Amino acid sequence: MAPPTYALSSESILNCISKSLPPRSSDDQTPPLKTPYAAIAIFCHACMLAVGFRLKGLGEDHRIGKC
Repeated sequence: MAPPTYALSSESILNCISKSLPPRSSDDQTPPLKTPYAAIAIFCHACMLAVGFRLKGLGEDHRIGKC
């Protein structure tokens, strides 16, 4: 039996990051992340995806405690 994988392991985070980056052609020389802020954002996004975070959108008439 394989050991359980940790959701925030480096392999898991890097896998989420690689899936989040746009596909690139072999002749494309521009970096996929143009600023350090984009690198931080994609890292945070990958961490949230790895642990199963989901952002629920609420309308103006909806409240979290309301069924």
